[in-house]
Amino acid sequence: MKAKLLSILISVVISSYLTFCVESLGRQAFDSNINACLFESWTNRTNPVLSKPVNCSSDARSGLCYGVNQKAFFAVCYNNKTLIPDFSGHIVQPICGKRARGRGKWRNEAGKHAPNRQSHVSKDYRSQASKEAKRKNRFYSRGHLTPNADFLTRNGRKLTMVNTNIAPQWQLFNGGNWANLENAVRKYSDKERKQVFVFTGTGGTVNNSVQKPILLNNRVVVPKYFWKAICDPMNNRSVVFLAENPTGVEGSTKKDGCDVNGRNGRLQTASYGVIYCYSLNALQQDKHFSKLFNLPSFADSCGPGVRGRFLDDFLNSTLV
Repeated sequence: MKAKLLSILISVVISSYLTFCVESLGRQAFDSNINACLFESWTNRTNPVLSKPVNCSSDARSGLCYGVNQKAFFAVCYNNKTLIPDFSGHIVQPICGKRARGRGKWRNEAGKHAPNRQSHVSKDYRSQASKEAKRKNRFYSRGHLTPNADFLTRNGRKLTMVNTNIAPQWQLFNGGNWANLENAVRKYSDKERKQVFVFTGTGGTVNNSVQKPILLNNRVVVPKYFWKAICDPMNNRSVVFLAENPTGVEGSTKKDGCDVNGRNGRLQTASYGVIYCYSLNALQQDKHFSKLFNLPSFADSCGPGVRGRFLDDFLNSTLV
């Protein structure tokens, strides 16, 4: 009897260990070639999204493909010096039934493609905020580049919960107008029943009062800007949204932002982040921003020369 119980116990332990290993491996990057695993398929389409491969080359960058069964859900170009992503890319699929809930626990990238230097989801992000600051949402959160809510399945949502997919984002902004922008993209995809192709990136650094870069735990760069480039290739339109990371901004002051629905400017609350709109070409031709951002090259199917207004109605009802 004891021998039988021992045998059962050993079987359970081995099974649990194997399950843990499979789950752990499955939640790590399965490849480093982000063009091969994802973005080449965006180029080789009837209505191509990209005119050329994305650029994630150099010793300072690591490509990371996340997905299931060698199929990429999203891909990240991670910067080993700043310890935040330069950009990520994914597709927002229209809802079919109900979106999954839950998102799993945060984890650090520990697979064979892990960057040589990377942030830590606990040590770098938890140490910088007091209880009072967290209560008032005045701290740097783990700001997703590819949002977990953009995926329809639990597996997709869990995969986004990794340190290589986050950058320090002021929480009022992360839960404010940036979240409202993300919601607008999903609502558009759902209503129009279309795939929407999305890049999200960072750029620049937030400086302190003596003009020194702010670093979480003295090593993780706090980006000055977050940007999001969105293409609907079936309708030949695209738009790029840009916002400053509003560190320490207080009060209810309103500022002009995106000219939603042709208005001169959409008044937005500065402490929640002010979202601005551009065509991709306009941003690439801006000498200041073109140096800071690793922007994609949209194909003609995306209409990169014109600022698309297909999200205006959704933004008009969400930006605060």
